[in-house]
Amino acid sequence: MIIVADNAKFLTTFVSVGLVSDGGILYLLSKAIESSRELKLSITGRSVTTDEALELGLVAYRDLKALNYTANYSELERYLKEETVAQSQAVLSDQFIEGTDAFIAKRKPNFSNN
Repeated sequence: MIIVADNAKFLTTFVSVGLVSDGGILYLLSKAIESSRELKLSITGRSVTTDEALELGLVAYRDLKALNYTANYSELERYLKEETVAQSQAVLSDQFIEGTDAFIAKRKPNFSNN
């Protein structure tokens, strides 16, 4: 079983600096939860509480999770290649510059002017 603290939070953070999420998180989330919830979490960067992670099935028995991964994610390598291309393009964008400037300045990014 994956053990987390009662106050643990899970989130996709790169959206706050104008990048796409990396490490296959969008691919994995889309397989773990319904696509509308995955899209909302990935676009907003909203954190998920421990209780919500349990409800969504993101915190699960280790053996079942490993078996599920083997059974369902054979296309992960292809997805990660596509994600690498998207991330390479994102780091060249005005959104990334604004996102990282805002992060360094400890302010919210203003993506509307980009």
